Parts: sequence; structure tokens; C-alpha cells
Amino acid sequence: MYQAMFRIIKKRNKKEKFIKSNWLDMSAKIKSSSIDVVIGDFVIGNMGGFENKFLKEIKRVLKIDGNFITRMHYRDKNKFKTADYYKELEKLSDMVKLKKISIKEASSYFAMKIIFSDKSRKVSISLHLEKIKNLVKEIKSKRDIIIKKIFKQFKKSWWLMKDKYWTNYEKKALEGMVKKHFKIAKVLYSHDYDMAKVSPIYLLKK
Repeated sequence: MYQAMFRIIKKRNKKEKFIKSNWLDMSAKIKSSSIDVVIGDFVIGNMGGFENKFLKEIKRVLKIDGNFITRMHYRDKNKFKTADYYKELEKLSDMVKLKKISIKEASSYFAMKIIFSDKSRKVSISLHLEKIKNLVKEIKSKRDIIIKKIFKQFKKSWWLMKDKYWTNYEKKALEGMVKKHFKIAKVLYSHDYDMAKVSPIYLLKK
């Protein structure tokens, strides 16, 4: 996601204006009721307790008929219960071998499985370090090259964020929070990745 955004920034249209600001207070850079559409992918889970302030600020910058398009992940107690990390890697390895997903996609799926397997609201890779340590030993003792490549990519892409925390709300709580500030016009589900059922795209109207 970060790499894709950096590519867009480098090749942006000359008519576009790049603004660096704080999601929670953009008043110094963006006027009220001046923006047609705001797009934020998985942003609410990064607010760390400031969700309502964030949503209020998005509403402020949008025009009367403006839209906020965002993908939100919510906690599904039944979907992600990752007890055996190596078995999860074996499943992903099989998908790579069948050319259903790439090594990079497999590493991201694995990271999501770890992060969102927690029942708690506050989630992080750092809460699973002991299991990951044991997993490293298991990977080294076996010969699956694809699994080793997936794990190597996982460390390259996700390990720098191992101490980062996300807030993982249940669907009812998440939508209740959003409805305080916006009308939910549409909820759209993708069908091309494993977490789509718990990560819908919301079209929100001011």
C-alpha cells in the first residue's frame, strides 16, 4: 500500500496539489466545505482513540454533497483464529504454487492472519513475538522453499511495523461510530482477497 502511494506521488499529474497535513487537524491547509471526495484506505484503525475527531475533521473539509470513501476492517471472532502459524504458511504456500497469489500477497495475508487473530481491540505483531520466534525454528527445520520466501517477504514488508498497534473494532461498533458523522450510502465487498468479507468499502455521505 505504501509503495503504491509513493509511486503515485512520484508520477502525479502536474495539476494535482500535494498537501502534507495531520488527519486530525487540517484547518491550516484545507478550508471547510472545500473538498468533493476524501479517500482513506484502512485509516480508522490507525486513529488510536481519536476516531471521532478524525471523522469530524473529514466531515468539516467535505462540501455539502461530498463523499468519504473508505475501506474499514472489523473484527470477526469466527474468521481469524490462527493457532498454528506453520499450517497457515503451508496453506499460503499451496496457493502460491497454484499461482493463485504472489509471494508478496501471501506475506501480507500471513501478517493479517497474525494481527487480526487477537480477540482484543488493540492488536499488533508485537503481541505474537514468542510464537513467531518458535515459527522461525520450525521453518529452518523444514525444506519448503516457498514458505521460506513468504516468511522472508513478511519480515521485509511487515517487520518494521512490528511495534505498531491498530484498533480492531467489531462491525456494530465501527458502523455506529461512523453513523454519528455520516450517512452510509453503500457498502461494497470485493471478491479478490481473503479478508474482503471483513474489509468492505464504505461510501459515506456528509
